[in-house]
Amino acid sequence: MRLAAGLEKPQTGKIRVAGVEMAGKDHHAYRARRVTFLPAGRLEEGLMPGLTITEHFALQQQKG
Repeated sequence: MRLAAGLEKPQTGKIRVAGVEMAGKDHHAYRARRVTFLPAGRLEEGLMPGLTITEHFALQQQKG
């Protein structure tokens, strides 16, 4: 799942989102294509402990 969200780079193969080659692009390119990663261990990998899932999504949507 981390590969499919652009958080890790694949060693081989291709990743396409709506027909666009994405392998090797950073996570910002994936976000521009509206691909989001929500980790199962959000407290270990999430933005900030103590926030709800809704609050994490709200932070992700803010600009600047």
